[in-house]
Amino acid sequence: LSLQAFHERSFSDLVSLRVLLVEENRLRSLSHLDTLVNLERLFLGGNKIQDYSELDKLHPLSRLLEISLLDNPIARRHQHRPITIFNLPSLLSLDGLRVTSQERQNAEAIFSITEEQDMVEMLLPGIPNRPAHLRVMNMPFVPTSSVNHTHNHSDTRR
Repeated sequence: LSLQAFHERSFSDLVSLRVLLVEENRLRSLSHLDTLVNLERLFLGGNKIQDYSELDKLHPLSRLLEISLLDNPIARRHQHRPITIFNLPSLLSLDGLRVTSQERQNAEAIFSITEEQDMVEMLLPGIPNRPAHLRVMNMPFVPTSSVNHTHNHSDTRR
């Protein structure tokens, strides 16, 4: 038996389930796992999960402590660990390795900036390429009347 997807009622009567092993299937979607509110350990190795949007479907699993995504296309993507750690903040173990506090802090720092950039893009659409160095800064207002407007135009070096 090889699963490609879960049926919407696959786990409806298993709300107390704590460990789920569905390795070596052909799963592409993590839909319908949201009823497993007591799930602590989820082993998905050897499937076909590709998109980080699938991890969003696991947000209701606030007790999820361990997940394995080994041998899935998603696990080979750039920044797999920090993205997964950021999206599933309750994790203590990812792909068989302990999640360190430093990894969690780094993931938070990386993706909090990304959220700020998304907010800027939403508020100011059309800014090309959303510069990575753009940050909301708490700086005092300096009236233009107090700014020195004299320039030395003889220096053409740039």
